[in-house]
Amino acid sequence: MVRPLTADDIPAIVAYRNDPEVARYQGWPLPFTPGLAAELAGHRGDLGDPGWVQRGIELAGGQLIGDVGVNAADGQAEVGITLAPGSQGKGYATEALQLVLDHLFGPVGLHRVFADVDPRNRAVLKLLTGLGFRNEGTRVAAYAGREGWTDSGDLALLASEWRRRADARTGQVFLVGGGRDRDALTAAHAGLAEALGGRSLLCVAADDGEGIDADRWGGILTDAGVSSFEVLRIAEDRLPTAADLAGIGGLYVAGGLTPLYARLLAPLQAALPPATVYAGFSAGAAIAASRALVGGWLLQGRAVCPEDAAEDLEEVRVVSGLGLVPFAVEVHASQWGTLGRAVNAVAAGLVDQAWALDENTGLQFVDGRVSGVHGTGRGYWITRSGEGVRVETRTV
Repeated sequence: MVRPLTADDIPAIVAYRNDPEVARYQGWPLPFTPGLAAELAGHRGDLGDPGWVQRGIELAGGQLIGDVGVNAADGQAEVGITLAPGSQGKGYATEALQLVLDHLFGPVGLHRVFADVDPRNRAVLKLLTGLGFRNEGTRVAAYAGREGWTDSGDLALLASEWRRRADARTGQVFLVGGGRDRDALTAAHAGLAEALGGRSLLCVAADDGEGIDADRWGGILTDAGVSSFEVLRIAEDRLPTAADLAGIGGLYVAGGLTPLYARLLAPLQAALPPATVYAGFSAGAAIAASRALVGGWLLQGRAVCPEDAAEDLEEVRVVSGLGLVPFAVEVHASQWGTLGRAVNAVAAGLVDQAWALDENTGLQFVDGRVSGVHGTGRGYWITRSGEGVRVETRTV
């Protein structure tokens, strides 16, 4: 999770920023004092605001493992990332930067993001090039570091390049907020059959011990005009595999317990064939996010939605999802009262932004943006605004 830094983070920041290996290629003063850490934590604001804005990188259990900074100006931004030594090489930096880049190139609308890197820092070079950054050249002996004058490498990524990478990960994305009204659900699935273009679709439904309702999912897909599909049961004793995805044109993830779907499907993110159309219903919509909001009704002990909507969880929980959209997704927004959970998750910094969808309502995401809201309900776009939260409603 990427969230604002607080004064409580100062000891952790001091610890990892004073580590010799972490600080080796960095320019901050040593020792890195609590006063400097407090100054870093004071770099608040929304990502993309002018000047440096810092965010902490936190594990699900609440441990701060690093920070990422963004310095934006005139449609561009410099990024930098720092990770504690015990958390390096585990994918956390990639996940954090992907979230940040999705936000900067999506809602913020930046044109270019760049980084200034010591060419000897092979780990960061591998991280950035893996995310699509190009090496734009090396300035020889251009930086006065701790070890004297060193070279400085320039890496950059354009918004158009990031969008092409996103398009390569998946085709169009369709997210539906749940519901039981067959006629309304047909409208909520608008565009799905056309996006498939006759290609086969695999529908996966998770069995939580009570079986799956294959007829329900088959009926919804038939009503939506999908001509070729298969419904596959997945469960703890029948995990989905890359072989299941081979040759498909689309993946439809059905509804049920969201935490169960997240456990079963998140490891398959890299196995989705290029240009796969993705559709998610309820739980399937929620796990499409990079950071998936999977349930809970309490936030720091305070109720933020009805307990009946908690998905068998107490505290609100955010986990790694499929990474197909740059925002969290909440479902059954008006019917279950979960809009409050999404609003509070954004306000608390658990996620940077979210879409909350009513039942019988679908959202279409293509070319890096939301292109439409369909069906009989509303979509609610939730973003941070200053010290508060902004909620915008969208209908057909």
